[in-house]
Amino acid sequence: MKYSIVNHLTLSEGRRGAHPDGGLRNSKHESTLSSQEYVHELRSGITEDKLLNCLESLRVSLTSNPVSWVHNFGHEGLGLLLEALEKLLDKKQQDNMDKRNQHKLIQCLKAFMNNKVSI
Repeated sequence: MKYSIVNHLTLSEGRRGAHPDGGLRNSKHESTLSSQEYVHELRSGITEDKLLNCLESLRVSLTSNPVSWVHNFGHEGLGLLLEALEKLLDKKQQDNMDKRNQHKLIQCLKAFMNNKVSI
């Protein structure tokens, strides 16, 4: 079975209470995930609904973790966020999930750029 951040989050949050649809309800847990786990997840090409949960968790991590965590996420993570956004913007037919993912990606980019490491 392929390990993913979304599975990790869903299983971990199950003890505290996950939504019935598998999404996360809240999360102080994200800060324990490494920035490289997010890079791996973004690189792996996860499904659109899991991407939304991953991006929300990443946004929280980008805003709440120390600068060293964001630095470790680095240019590779930034590049993956931009690639994902470009793919969504290039789609001819965008559904509601595409728009939600675009919004979360932009929030992640904002969180990254508002950090002292940023570009």
